[in-house]
Amino acid sequence: MPDTQSAFIWYHTDNLNMAEMKAWLALVKEQTGAKCKLYVRRKEGKTTFMETYANVSEATTIAIEGLAAAHPLFEGIDRRAESFLRIDKL
Repeated sequence: MPDTQSAFIWYHTDNLNMAEMKAWLALVKEQTGAKCKLYVRRKEGKTTFMETYANVSEATTIAIEGLAAAHPLFEGIDRRAESFLRIDKL
């Protein structure tokens, strides 16, 4: 896939319902075609979620973040997005 990257989006919250998260991931896939792997880390009283998307375009990453900005699930949550190219693909 030309011009694709992996996107990593993380945020801290203790208030997410896993059923709502599954619905969010289904919405992202439906709207953008991007499949997500979701990770969680609980450390020192803080919960961090990490959404990872492989082989997506920059436009898809922007679309995902646009969906998140408009979604009530993420109200008041600071999401951070980073994208990386695989070195062996350069």
